[in-house]
Amino acid sequence: QFEVFFVCSGVTPLLLDTRRMSQVASNVVRILVVGECGDGKTTLINAFKHESEQDGETGRRARGITKQIQIFKGKELAPGVQLELWDTPGIGDMDVTPANLLTKIEAALQTDRLSTGG
Repeated sequence: QFEVFFVCSGVTPLLLDTRRMSQVASNVVRILVVGECGDGKTTLINAFKHESEQDGETGRRARGITKQIQIFKGKELAPGVQLELWDTPGIGDMDVTPANLLTKIEAALQTDRLSTGG
């Protein structure tokens, strides 16, 4: 089983071992990006999303910008292996409490009913 973990705190490098992509059980590698408001989660996603996807809105506001979990089609990591990027509201968003954020993440992981990015 191939797992990808990513924690966003300021600018954190994202490293994927593309040599292991042949071991991916499915054709999609999903990355859930979580971090504080203004850490650059959506900016990071914009850098790795597929060119056909519209950019996610970015900026620094105390109330945050991203309010719902959004899913973006990412670039192809290896032949036949697609990247999927999940953007989340920032921790510390004045409109999305930490408990509400955890509820949103849990619901997204359980139901896979996410809003489309862009």
